[in-house]
Amino acid sequence: EAYMEQNGQLSVFYFTEDEMQAGLLIVPPWELDEPPLLASGEATERAVQLGCARCGYLKDFGEASSLPNCPKCDHDSWTPRVKQVVLRDLRE
Repeated sequence: EAYMEQNGQLSVFYFTEDEMQAGLLIVPPWELDEPPLLASGEATERAVQLGCARCGYLKDFGEASSLPNCPKCDHDSWTPRVKQVVLRDLRE
């Protein structure tokens, strides 16, 4: 499968379902359905794996962890990671 990115690049998925790894949600595009974002300094309510909203770096956080800026790109917002895409009707 492939996905046309908003910057014109093409993302191609080479993984079988068994090989898929966690990452950021790309379908639907954020312009249609923005994912929940957590800002640096906010505390997590439970142990969770989050991805940087800019570079996609994944990090595990414990319960009541204060979110830092991303250690890879210094961005200040995080979003829940996904491991699989659940397709839904966007006309709803």
